[in-house]
Amino acid sequence: MGRINYQEKILLKPVAIAIKKSSASSPTDVILAESIRALFNITSQSDDLESLFLDFLKTHSDHLDYRYIHAASEILLYDEKKVSNNIEPELLNICSHTKPENQGTIKNIDYALGRILKRNRFDDCVVFLEKLFELSRYKLSIRHFNSFVRELHNHRDTHLSSLITRWLLSKKVKLGKYASDLLRDSDKCISIGFDYSYVTKEKKGVHLFLARKACGWFFNQPKTAISLIESLILDAPNDELKDIQQLIFHPLCVSYPGSIRNHLETMNESKEERCKQIASDVLSEYEKYQASVKVALKINELSPSEQDRHTYWRHHNKLMNESMKKARKKSLFTSLFGGNESVLLYGNKSIHYIHHGEQKTRQEVSLSEISTSFEFASMLNLDPHGLENMIWQFRAEGCTS
Repeated sequence: MGRINYQEKILLKPVAIAIKKSSASSPTDVILAESIRALFNITSQSDDLESLFLDFLKTHSDHLDYRYIHAASEILLYDEKKVSNNIEPELLNICSHTKPENQGTIKNIDYALGRILKRNRFDDCVVFLEKLFELSRYKLSIRHFNSFVRELHNHRDTHLSSLITRWLLSKKVKLGKYASDLLRDSDKCISIGFDYSYVTKEKKGVHLFLARKACGWFFNQPKTAISLIESLILDAPNDELKDIQQLIFHPLCVSYPGSIRNHLETMNESKEERCKQIASDVLSEYEKYQASVKVALKINELSPSEQDRHTYWRHHNKLMNESMKKARKKSLFTSLFGGNESVLLYGNKSIHYIHHGEQKTRQEVSLSEISTSFEFASMLNLDPHGLENMIWQFRAEGCTS
């Protein structure tokens, strides 16, 4: 009945009423899933019947089994143009009860949220996600919504910035983690600022609070952390500015002297006097720190002996060899080539033989250099436990759950 394109529109209402009565008499998950699909197809053929569909959803608001929820997610995904502004929130409310194991439903919701975001319904998406996370007891996370996150990155300075600010201000550790997950797949650390419309609504101390959160959750992405903190400098109260400056110096600048110093040197050329002053002060403090480190290196008691260094490197090489052996066992290339390995003894080319029946062709391929680089936090060598404790304090500070 739901698949018929009714030429006589007068038939739509009695058919819709018949489906409502039938589903009410036997509200099983299978029947409700079929009923919501059929009823939506029928009522979407006439604007006058929208109230019937909304009444159906209200009647069965307590019947939230997985087939019924999946049917609602399919309507959101496949019938987007037919879903009105009155129906969409109701369908999202049904989908917010999705269980983590229902991956097909989650994929439907993911794509649907991406489309809703394209229509600038950002607030609706955020409210839905936060409700979904809470109802699933945070077994579902933002990592399940890759399509939605990709669309967020198309609006970096608006929606993405707003969501990061909102979740870091939420005082919930899980949402703070999800805020960091929003940028986890970025090829490079991106520069982004806080949404100041959220900041102005908060009480005193919010600038330092957000600076600590940025340092805690984005410590492994130093460029992102410093860009977030920089966005707070211009409007931060004077009594918080000194603490923010100290945060930039330690642990960020001390841990990442490369990227953070480059950013500070750029800030030092800024037209904004506040940014310029803080950058200059931190760079000056870092130079003093470097001078003290060089002095400490001359203290013989702080330097390991040659025998100790040799023993350590032997131990390190042993660990690396064991790690390589384990990696080879799980390697995709090892499984593709049946575990056969070739060892290059000398030269700058590799040799392959291509077999054509009984004949074979020799092929030489020049070796090419493959390299990558990443910045490792120096404080992990100097004070790993102290650094970890500091980072977790920043992340958990002020959180109630």
